[in-house]
Amino acid sequence: MEAATLMTCAQLDNLNPQQQIEYLLQAEAACERANAAELRAAALSGIGAALTTAGERDQAVVYFGRAQSLLEELGLTEQAAEVGEAIATLQS
Repeated sequence: MEAATLMTCAQLDNLNPQQQIEYLLQAEAACERANAAELRAAALSGIGAALTTAGERDQAVVYFGRAQSLLEELGLTEQAAEVGEAIATLQS
């Protein structure tokens, strides 16, 4: 999968969890290079969701935590709280 390839949500949904993680890791890295923090947080949350689907709950918490921290830094407290709820659910 090329990093420059853009996918729709439907296309992303058609990938298996490992392919989703791979794609979203590339997207997260591209957002970091572009200094696109809000998009990076979305990619990190997507990675967390894909890891959850793959049964990797501990790793999912790590990525959700990174997304939450980034959202808090951006002052997006409502979105950060939503990610925090996902973390709490995974840790329960």
